[in-house]
Amino acid sequence: MIEGFKGVYSFDSDFFVGDYTEYLKTHSEFKDVKGVLITSKERDEISFLHFHNKNQVKVDCVNFEENPSFLKDEAGKTVKQCECFCVSQKDKGKAWFALVELKYCKAAKENIIRNFHAAIGQLEKSFIYLRDIKQLIEEKEYHYYWIVSMPEHTDQVPFTSFAMSQNEILDYKDKYHAIIIGDTDIEILNPGYIRGKN
Repeated sequence: MIEGFKGVYSFDSDFFVGDYTEYLKTHSEFKDVKGVLITSKERDEISFLHFHNKNQVKVDCVNFEENPSFLKDEAGKTVKQCECFCVSQKDKGKAWFALVELKYCKAAKENIIRNFHAAIGQLEKSFIYLRDIKQLIEEKEYHYYWIVSMPEHTDQVPFTSFAMSQNEILDYKDKYHAIIIGDTDIEILNPGYIRGKN
């Protein structure tokens, strides 16, 4: 599945995903990161989404920013995409496949809700593109997860508790067979399943 991608990061322990795009707008002197960072070590400049991997599941992550040509439609336009995808390595049965979108926003609840719904839209477009256009993922092989994280707002997780109704969450599950997680910490249970930690 990850063959042909640049920017593939492999882990069998905890890892972190952060997006420096907003930070760099006010910190132009900061040069060692351009946007999305997938790393085994958390850094201090921004808040990160944390994947807890105490069971040492092997996971590969692909940074979409490092694969711009992959995300072009027939007209050559870049498809609006999320930050990355992460996929577990599994020999038998279904692995898990997670699309990740991060939002950094002001603390007002209405900002969080608006950004949460914008993130769901990006995840939906990315998912449809990867599943239907690129035919990269098939339901018989993966449990699908869409992760929306607002790493600066650990005090308001899980975001799904107020940003979406249960009916909306179930509609996405029925339509795409995707489980939506709104959290700043993800627990990797095994090669087949993950969940929000909060």
